[in-house]
Amino acid sequence: MLRRWFAAVILVMSLAVVALHADDFWVKKKWQDWSKDDCNKMLRDSPWSRKWSQSLSNNGPGLPSTTGGANAGTAGDAVNEIDYYAQIRSALPLREAIVRQFQIGAKYDKMTPEQKKSFDAQADAILNRDYSSAIVVHFVYETSARTFAERLSEYWQTIPTDAPPPAVYLINQRGDHIRPERYIAPRAGGYEFEMIFPRVVNNEPVVREGDKTIEVQFQEPVIYTFPSDLANFEFRIDKMTWDGKPAF
Repeated sequence: MLRRWFAAVILVMSLAVVALHADDFWVKKKWQDWSKDDCNKMLRDSPWSRKWSQSLSNNGPGLPSTTGGANAGTAGDAVNEIDYYAQIRSALPLREAIVRQFQIGAKYDKMTPEQKKSFDAQADAILNRDYSSAIVVHFVYETSARTFAERLSEYWQTIPTDAPPPAVYLINQRGDHIRPERYIAPRAGGYEFEMIFPRVVNNEPVVREGDKTIEVQFQEPVIYTFPSDLANFEFRIDKMTWDGKPAF
């Protein structure tokens, strides 16, 4: 009797997991049908994208906002914040979200056949890129004040591509700390940067079958009143399933 009860509980739990995944829009809809909000969610709040934030009470004069308008806060307001989003862009679903964003922005449905052909060729270069040897983690950062964003961009944009900053690691379930092979950041423009990690080290895959999690971390720079802190992002491999297998 007890054994049958345990079996019933496990079955119910399994069905609950299936139902949970079935509610995700990326399970129910093809990526070509994703909305703008769907794409934003995929890139900011999905198994392939994690957020890390640091906030401090503003004990001094209000700082300029990111739009250059009203102040970001007055003394005592807990409004000063830095947000980082870590996106595993070597995973196909994130690349599909990026292409779908481009489609929506370019009004793909209203393009001529020739325009669609040209667009599709550029999209295929993104969707079919080979990531068999690399795990690419893309970071986007946002701040509550323009001055923070400018100082952050000064830091991240001046790092050499062949000399990633210290304390940057991909950490697997065995505790191995893998350094990135390359670092990329635009020298002007968006507030973003990218770390390229190897998939195989010493002839062993960094992520092995049965692993549950991977983590990515870096040491955040000192920005005005913000002290240096260790930004850490944990990804659940069992939730990063795409076409029946983990996608990262």
